[in-house]
Amino acid sequence: MKDKLLIILFLLLLSSIFFYISDYVLHHHFFLHLAAIPLEIILAVVVVEHFISHKEKANKKYQLFLIKSYLFRSEMKRLFISNLISLQSPELTINKIRGMTLKELKDLRGNLARKHEKASLPGTNAMPETDGPGRTMLSMQKDF
Repeated sequence: MKDKLLIILFLLLLSSIFFYISDYVLHHHFFLHLAAIPLEIILAVVVVEHFISHKEKANKKYQLFLIKSYLFRSEMKRLFISNLISLQSPELTINKIRGMTLKELKDLRGNLARKHEKASLPGTNAMPETDGPGRTMLSMQKDF
């Protein structure tokens, strides 16, 4: 497409030069008007192409904004739902902490740190697949 456009622009420029030379040789000022027409066409093509490319660039930028917004909202929704699930049935309670030994507390802290690292990695699913017997994530999402 660009090759054809360049060929057409080159031919228009050649025709304009031809009409200018004809005016110089024949001394008819009408040829100057004919020489200006291809130059005006070239100018119009360049201006219109600039505006079209600017509009396409703005549209692509807006689409990228929408995609980023969707990805961010889906991650925030996943985090919100996992936090609500954790609030419904917390893994750790004050009574459990009181009854644990120091070694069990350190192991629990290590497990929670690994869970947190896994949740912060992109593309990983930090939510458990089920929450209790027979309750899936899909059924819990429908409740919200």
